[in-house]
Amino acid sequence: MDSSSSSANLCTEDSKIFCRCGLRAPLKTSKTTTNPGRKFYGCTKYKTKQSCGFFIWLDELLTIQEADRSQRIQDALGLHRDEERQTEIDNLKNEIKDMQKKIDDLELKNQMLLEILTKQRSSGNCSWKLVLVLAFVMWIMMYLA
Repeated sequence: MDSSSSSANLCTEDSKIFCRCGLRAPLKTSKTTTNPGRKFYGCTKYKTKQSCGFFIWLDELLTIQEADRSQRIQDALGLHRDEERQTEIDNLKNEIKDMQKKIDDLELKNQMLLEILTKQRSSGNCSWKLVLVLAFVMWIMMYLA
C-alpha cells in the first residue's frame, strides 16, 4: 500500500504509532529481498480481512515528522516576522503623522507670509526687495515640505 495515502490517519501517542483501527501498530523489520532489514509500522491485523491496511516505512515516517517539525519552525518564524512588520508599520505611521504636522506648520507659515505680503502691497509700502525675500522664503518652505 502507498505510504502517503496510508499515513493520512497517522497519530502518535507517547512515541507509539497507531493504525486506523485504533490499535498500536508494532514496529516490524522487513525480511523481503527488496527491502531487507528495513523497519516499518503496520496494522496489527495485517494479512487478515479486518486489517485497515495501514503501513508506513520508519524512514518515511521520520521524514514526515521532520517536515512537520520544520513547518512548525517556519510558522513560528513567520509569526515573529509578522510582529516585526507590524512594529515597522506602526513606526511608519508615526513618521507620517510627524511629517503631516510639519506640513501643517509650513502651510500655516506660508499663509502668514502671504498675509504679510498682501498687507504690504495694499499699504503701498511694498519694496521689491521685501517681495523677493518673501517669495524666496515661501519657495524654500514649499521645497522643504
